[in-house]
Amino acid sequence: MEEKLIIKKARKEDSKALIDYTKIVGGESDNLTFGKEGIPLSEKQEAEYLENIYNSKKELYLVATNSDKIIGSATLSVSKKERLSHRGEIGITVKRAYQDKHIGNKLLKEIIYFAKYEAKLDILSLEVRSDNIKAIHLYSKFGFITVGIFDDYMKINNQGITVNIMRLDLKADSNLVNFSYSFYTSPIGKLFLVELNGCLCNCSYVDLIDNFDFLNKKELIEKDTKAILDAKKWLDDYFAKKNPKPMEVFSLKGTEFQKDVWACLRGIKYGHTITYGQIAKYLAKLYHKEKISAQAVGTAISYNPIVIFIPCHRVIGANKRLSGYDGGVERKKYLLKLENENVEFKE
Repeated sequence: MEEKLIIKKARKEDSKALIDYTKIVGGESDNLTFGKEGIPLSEKQEAEYLENIYNSKKELYLVATNSDKIIGSATLSVSKKERLSHRGEIGITVKRAYQDKHIGNKLLKEIIYFAKYEAKLDILSLEVRSDNIKAIHLYSKFGFITVGIFDDYMKINNQGITVNIMRLDLKADSNLVNFSYSFYTSPIGKLFLVELNGCLCNCSYVDLIDNFDFLNKKELIEKDTKAILDAKKWLDDYFAKKNPKPMEVFSLKGTEFQKDVWACLRGIKYGHTITYGQIAKYLAKLYHKEKISAQAVGTAISYNPIVIFIPCHRVIGANKRLSGYDGGVERKKYLLKLENENVEFKE
């Protein structure tokens, strides 16, 4: 499976890698509250912290990885004090070599969505160096506004550093979270496409949707946004057998296990297949577990919200039988043959 950018919740097993990562980014930048010394925690302390936040319903620690190496992180911290529990503070870091890859943008989207819809917070806040124009522009794009200036917030080489205190009102009506949808007619049936905040978040077969009453919600707008137009162009190329480059930016909501399974699907090469069992073995190694069942993988795959783009059709049974595709065996067979006329499977 090819390596891809993956954004996921940090686990206690990531403690050493995260400690090493903070030393790297701290040494690369004067924009953070720590330097090359990293965070003042032992590996055991970091593991305990990560385990607690992993199970939290209001806090979040995300890592962005490439080839299993951490290249970015984002945190959402919420006070245990009841009077302060309505607001959270965020922090984002990205390795210098990846700062032009929109990693911070992707991490910020995930943090805001979690804070608004899962943690149910009212306010997000952050501090950013007043001379870090690029970061301030990014935060402003997502609706953050500067509500104060803090002189001498920190000192580097005995020089006082001024920061902007920025705030985002999650309860205000805004364009922060906006769903747009459209339809695409494919050779195997009409597809329903949904975009959230500039990212494709759903691609489903229309004939498998029970009803469309949810389209009456005010949050949903029928519109061919840039993300949807990009998705349609990708589908045009895909069905024309042009093997388009995999789309990288999706907005995925699911359990951590489901997201890890979907990440595996995105790593399956065009025209190739793997089995449920192969994915299970890979994830067992990732999770440091003796075994993960192929059935558990199959269940997670069944919740794939973006068919074709996240190619669940490339997963087959151990006996090479076509099974477990919600769109039906005929569609699965069509997609596999479209990609590779010589692909082997049993009907």
